[in-house]
Amino acid sequence: MNSVPLHSLTQSRRRWPQATIPWTVFLDSISIERKSLSDLLGCIGQSRERFERELERLAVMPYPSIVVEATLAEVLRGNGRSELHPNAVLGSLVSFSTKFRIPLWFCDDRALAQRVTERLLIKAAKYASESESTDGQA
Repeated sequence: MNSVPLHSLTQSRRRWPQATIPWTVFLDSISIERKSLSDLLGCIGQSRERFERELERLAVMPYPSIVVEATLAEVLRGNGRSELHPNAVLGSLVSFSTKFRIPLWFCDDRALAQRVTERLLIKAAKYASESESTDGQA
């Protein structure tokens, strides 16, 4: 089993066809999007239609994930500026994850979000590599 060195993965802040949210990471079939608390609340509120279109494009990726730089409790409490009700926020998050089959990872802070993102990249790259190996043997 070959490991994929993290430095071989690319990171970009520019817009890509599959997702237009900043801090998107790609390795052919991997897309991990990191969201701050305020960014996520904006996507649930005023930018919801745009965000759902982006989730549709992201959902076609074999290994998509969204990493949130806040706990679920913090997201439900809001950021003091959002007027979204906690039940609406929770309902939206469950809906997004279920409808688009994109896992949401809630992390205590940016440092943990970076660790989770790194692990997700490594595992997804491993599984993508294994999938390519078995596809080539057919």
